[in-house]
Amino acid sequence: MPSERPASIEPQESQPNVIKVGPKDAARLQAIQQSAVEHASGVLLNPEKWADMPPEEREELLRDPNTVFFVAERDGVFIGMVRLFKALPTQELEDKELQDEQGEVWKIGSVYTMPEFRGQGITPTLINRAIEEARARGAARVGLITQTHLDAVKLYQSLGFEAEETYIDTNDENKEKVHMYLNLQKTGTQQDSS
Repeated sequence: MPSERPASIEPQESQPNVIKVGPKDAARLQAIQQSAVEHASGVLLNPEKWADMPPEEREELLRDPNTVFFVAERDGVFIGMVRLFKALPTQELEDKELQDEQGEVWKIGSVYTMPEFRGQGITPTLINRAIEEARARGAARVGLITQTHLDAVKLYQSLGFEAEETYIDTNDENKEKVHMYLNLQKTGTQQDSS
């Protein structure tokens, strides 16, 4: 049965496998994180932190029940990734929507596709998989933060996300960023469970 969620970009026939990664994949995830550090120019949330993290800490993050990494894999190589995590209060996070009147909020971050694979529908496929996971975990809303000048804003809007708040990030070279949210209750909850 079709979802009531706005139409997303349909995956192409040559789409890679999207898999949930765990601690055993920490070393392989390091390679795509390193590519992100080299090519993303600030698009990811603290990619350097991952790069500098000792292997045992990376594995611990991949065991965290409130964090899920999905990767796009083709021919055994990770070519794209997305992180889904439950919004929890921290000193760095000043998100007033941790749990609103509608329920839990999960966040999307670390969205990255290797440059040679961009334009093939990989990012929307990864985002859709993260949205499915958030829905399965009972999230009422999924949020993310992106820079306002990026084409990503249009992509997220095409997937049903709405801009809610724009701000200047003084911790990131005063870049203008926007909080975007997808209301899962508004977009419907019908999923094919087969």
